[in-house]
Amino acid sequence: FPSHDKQGINFPAPKTIYLVSSQIISPSSLRWSLISGGPATEYLLPQDTGIIDNSAPSSISWPNNEPYIAGALDFTNRTNPITFTMSTSAAVQSTFYIAFNGDVKLSSTVTLVTPTATGLNGDLQFTGHKNQSLITAGQQLNSINVNKFNSSLSLGSNLSIASNRTLAISAGTLNTNNYNISTGAVSSSNSNVRAINLGTSSITLTNTGTVWDTATTTNLSLSATNSSIILKNAGDQTFAGGGLSYGRLGVENP
Repeated sequence: FPSHDKQGINFPAPKTIYLVSSQIISPSSLRWSLISGGPATEYLLPQDTGIIDNSAPSSISWPNNEPYIAGALDFTNRTNPITFTMSTSAAVQSTFYIAFNGDVKLSSTVTLVTPTATGLNGDLQFTGHKNQSLITAGQQLNSINVNKFNSSLSLGSNLSIASNRTLAISAGTLNTNNYNISTGAVSSSNSNVRAINLGTSSITLTNTGTVWDTATTTNLSLSATNSSIILKNAGDQTFAGGGLSYGRLGVENP
């Protein structure tokens, strides 16, 4: 948010800050610094860009009881190995999520430890009102929910989501930028304004049940005629395409 008064509320200016603690956020403690390796003087606010570089500890976590809206998160300057744990408490995993307003850039040096229970709204939500990008650097994620207003999430790398999880496009635009996706399922069956632009991407669907769901096509724009969608599971799979136009649709044995 810009730093100005809006309806009596003063929003701090966006800032770039550096993680210097083993926990990314805390309601009671400062975890971030204005300089790499500096003193902890800042919170990670929804308008901020959080940098995790080599000054951060080798193991970091998102607290178990803290669903949270964050800004951008950037691991690209981290060259040393780091473990990032996103909630381990079974009691809160079903409702745990992190919503991002900015870009998310992981690194090949990250070992990602993600929740095992199925998230209520998706473990990672992209909710910003500006265009966002996602770079996973080969890391497998849990559920993702694109839930944006008049803006897009664009992939900057191939995307791998756990085989029992879902890539949901609730609102806004998903641009694959011709990168490939492996996920349990894709879901976008609602009446919100949304778009899915697949380009020449290959989408591999690995769960059972309804693995592609665009049955309700109201306000949906789909560009998929140059893409490939592959159903890959020994069990029963359902493709609910809503009568839209697709490219190659294939079935493979796992």
